[in-house]
Amino acid sequence: MPSRSRIFAALAVVVVSALVVAVVVTRDDPEPAAQAGPVTTTTPPPPEAEPHVEAVVTIDQRATDAALAVLDDGGTAADAAVTAAAVLSVVEPYYSNLIGGETAALYYDAARQEVRSLDGVGFVGEEFSLDTYRGGQPFGLDQALVPGSWDGWMVLLAEHGELGLDRLLRPAIELARDGHVATAELQNQVVSALGAGSINAAARAVYVPGGRAVRAGETVVQSDFAASLQGIADVFAAADSRTAGLRAARDHVYRGPLGAALTEAARAEGATFTAADMARFEATTGEAISLEYDDVTVHQTPPGTQGLTMLTALNTIEKADLRPEDAASPDAAHLVIEALKLAMADREEFVGDPAFTDVPVEALLSDDYGRQQLARIDPGSSIDAPIASGLDNTTTFQVVDAGGNAVAVTTSTGYQLQAAGSTGIMMNNRMRYMTATDPGSPNFLEPGKKVRYTGNPYIVTDADGALRLLGGTIGGDTQAQVQTQHVVNVLDFGLSAADAIARYRFVTQNTPGSIAPHRTPNQVRVETSTPSDVVDSLRRRGQNVSLQSGSGPFGYGTMVVIGSGGRSADLGVDPRVPTAAGVARPPG
Repeated sequence: MPSRSRIFAALAVVVVSALVVAVVVTRDDPEPAAQAGPVTTTTPPPPEAEPHVEAVVTIDQRATDAALAVLDDGGTAADAAVTAAAVLSVVEPYYSNLIGGETAALYYDAARQEVRSLDGVGFVGEEFSLDTYRGGQPFGLDQALVPGSWDGWMVLLAEHGELGLDRLLRPAIELARDGHVATAELQNQVVSALGAGSINAAARAVYVPGGRAVRAGETVVQSDFAASLQGIADVFAAADSRTAGLRAARDHVYRGPLGAALTEAARAEGATFTAADMARFEATTGEAISLEYDDVTVHQTPPGTQGLTMLTALNTIEKADLRPEDAASPDAAHLVIEALKLAMADREEFVGDPAFTDVPVEALLSDDYGRQQLARIDPGSSIDAPIASGLDNTTTFQVVDAGGNAVAVTTSTGYQLQAAGSTGIMMNNRMRYMTATDPGSPNFLEPGKKVRYTGNPYIVTDADGALRLLGGTIGGDTQAQVQTQHVVNVLDFGLSAADAIARYRFVTQNTPGSIAPHRTPNQVRVETSTPSDVVDSLRRRGQNVSLQSGSGPFGYGTMVVIGSGGRSADLGVDPRVPTAAGVARPPG
């Protein structure tokens, strides 16, 4: 089998020789770390002498452009990621918010050739009670966890940023204050929210002017959110140092007036987190978990995200020694589907908040376990629910800076339009991703526990530790499954980044879904673009195939493949819902 390093070299055919190469993109969700809170600004070692290709891939041109401008101003990948997150919070409010949401990220430090994880996921409020919980209601501020994203961004900036926070927030402030043009997707999401009852009065004031949903092409002004962001920028600017400013910006949200306003508004609509919960929350950084996959290393976000699910699936698939000629094989499709089913079963059995449950990461990623799982797969028939373990809605984007540092992010509110009063901050509803009916589940609802977060971006490094691939996918339970296929498409089948992302997908539904009411349809979603011979073969093996189309059932993904020496980049973006842009720029 050709090594993954050689496949990477063959894929690096998109050498950026012009000033800018733009690619149309598409849109569609640890162990506790040693470091917490932006209390000090660390000084990284000097960057590599060799210049590196820069790349930004987001779901909106405005976010991509704003992030590139930060890189132009000498900002790092961390700086640009915060700007992208802020702009997306304005123009794409239905999926993410850099203050009210939850975030998981990986950071690649080029000088150290090290991948670290960022856990910006909040916990269930201490006043939560199952006796009063509306478990069947998927939307509302009573479903909100303590918002973890903002502290996560402050930690990232403290450790890896360079520019002032006021500079990083400026594009989002201007778009929110002066207005931005509504996209067709924003119109569709508001209409959908009205139908589902997932929009509250504070959000209606912005997105349902005069009693009707905002229309594509109209200007949307978010004065309240602009004021909240400006208040943070002012607090930062008033400090006597960048370190002190980041601390002040963090405290403004978690211990100060903005946090007080957010908490009061959320509690007025049923939220169970308190001011004390906000004050004690701390985002953490730690080691990423990883799997040796032939001659490369795949890095993932640790528990309590579902990142382990992607690695356990790859651990099984790697033992099958897939080759480029297997790309169109029904046998390979069946293998991948079955490996995903087994990985999802392990997720249900083991993965939760590591502060509450022991997650056997080492055992699940061992070679012996990968071979054991492969032996459970019958090439001629499918495994159906219930599946035993083998052991006794969201935004994603990526940034690479000129120093070769990289950030892969998946951040989410959980798909609703619920603003916290006059703050304009859209809040998460991640509590519905936990179970209220199964006390034996590692993801059971308890005060102080973090949700098993579905977001799980990935990074791949080569045998020498150099950055080779980073990406992510949105879509709840689809994320780990679709990302596994993207990585197999590149590493095993030798596809380009664009072809890997565009290729037909499978999503198994043979274990309880993450979102309440946690149904188990016991089927495999298969994209309608899948060749008929593959579909027919899967059905003959007993796969309960449900042919579907669109980004909803399959999420959307983005990917950056770095060429040899870091001087080129191959961008992979999703053709399913074209809305945004990715850009790669040559070094120098």
